[in-house]
Amino acid sequence: MKLTTIIFVALVLVCLGIITWRLQENRNTNKINSYEECVKASNGQVNLMYPPQCTTKDGRTFIDPSAKPLNSVGNLDEKISKDIAQGLLFADFPEISKGLAGGPPAHMLYYFENNEGWQVVYTTEGSGVDQIFEASCFKVTHQRVVYQTGNYKYENLSSYILKDIDNLDTETCRVKGW
Repeated sequence: MKLTTIIFVALVLVCLGIITWRLQENRNTNKINSYEECVKASNGQVNLMYPPQCTTKDGRTFIDPSAKPLNSVGNLDEKISKDIAQGLLFADFPEISKGLAGGPPAHMLYYFENNEGWQVVYTTEGSGVDQIFEASCFKVTHQRVVYQTGNYKYENLSSYILKDIDNLDTETCRVKGW
C-alpha cells in the first residue's frame, strides 16, 4: 500500500511539474511581440526565405521589418544580386528553403552569374559520400523571373556518378558529355 501511494504522489508531482513548465513556456512565448524578440528568444525559428520570418512555438510568425520588398529593390533593368536571386527563388519555390533548413540528407545551393541573371542549382548530396544524388536547376533573370530549367537524378549503377558540380550543365541540368 505504501509503494502505490509513493508512486501515485510521484506521478502527481511529475504532472504538476510538466503543467507548470508548459504554463511558464506559454507565458514566455506570449511575451514575444516582434521579429527581433522572436529571433532573440530561444524558441524562435528563423526561416530561410525572403523576407526573413521568425516563427514562435505557438505558430505566430513575425516578418523582418528591415527587409525591403523584392519588387522595390532597384528597377527591372538593373542586374540583381545573388541575395535578391535567392529571395526570388525561395518565394517561388519555398520547399527549397525548407530543405536547406532541414536535417540530412545534405542540401546545397550553387550560384552561377551570367548576362541574363543567375543559374541556381539546388542539390541533394551524400553525407560522407562524395556524390550529388539529385539536382534541380533554376534560372533567375534580372527581370525577376524565376523558372526551373531541369532536373538531374542518380538512378542506378549504370548512370553517371556526379561528384562535382562543374560537371553539370547548369542550364539543362544534365551531366556534361553524358
